[in-house]
Parts: sequence; C-alpha cells; structure tokens
Amino acid sequence: MDMYRVYAKINESGSIVETNSSAFLSDTTGWVQIDEGMGDQYHHAQGNYFQKPKYDERGIPRYAYVPDGDPKWRERTPEEMDADYVPPQPVKTVDELAAENELLRAQVQSLADRGEFIEDCIAEMAMQVYQ
Repeated sequence: MDMYRVYAKINESGSIVETNSSAFLSDTTGWVQIDEGMGDQYHHAQGNYFQKPKYDERGIPRYAYVPDGDPKWRERTPEEMDADYVPPQPVKTVDELAAENELLRAQVQSLADRGEFIEDCIAEMAMQVYQ
C-alpha cells in the first residue's frame, strides 16, 4: 500500500476549509500537511479524512488547525462556530422591490431634469456674455 500525505487549506481565523491528498495535489503551495498514512481515509482525504463533514449545516468550518498538536487539527467548539455565523439577510418581497424601483426611477428622472436645467442656464449665460 502507498503512503499518502493529508494537506489542509487554512483560512485567516485558523479554520480548515479544504483537505486533499498528496495523491491529487501536484503543487502544495498554500497547503499545510496535517497527517500521513495508508488507506482510503488518506488517499481520498477530500471527503474521507474527518469523521464528520468539514462544514456544519450553516456552512461554518467544523475543524481548526493546531500547528503544534498531535493531531494537527481539532473539532471547533459550538461557541467558536457560532461566532463565525452571519445570519442571511432578509429577502425583499416583490412589492418592496417594486417600490424601491419606483423611487430610483423618480430619482434618475429628477437628476436628468436638473441636468437639462443647468445646461439651459449655461446656454443662456453664454448668450448674455457673447452678445
């Protein structure tokens, strides 16, 4: 059996956001080795290395990198994961979008009217100056 190295990509907060194996990485720049071994867990580390999915149901990374640890990763606490959660923004209704669209149309028309007024003023001033 072949020996494979497991690599991880780490985000700015130290969470593991991606895993892969030396079997599939030709360039490990930007990756950190977190383990090595034989078998499917190491060969297909993308989905088989951790016992649980890399992300929870909200899309929050479940594991953290531990540079001096053995293993070099740990499962993040619920409090750590909750701190990363950003609730989705409420979706606007069609009526709200229609009202916003109407307001924007009125603002654009007002700016166009003002631009025409300024152009007329400049033309009138030019006629006074050059008479």
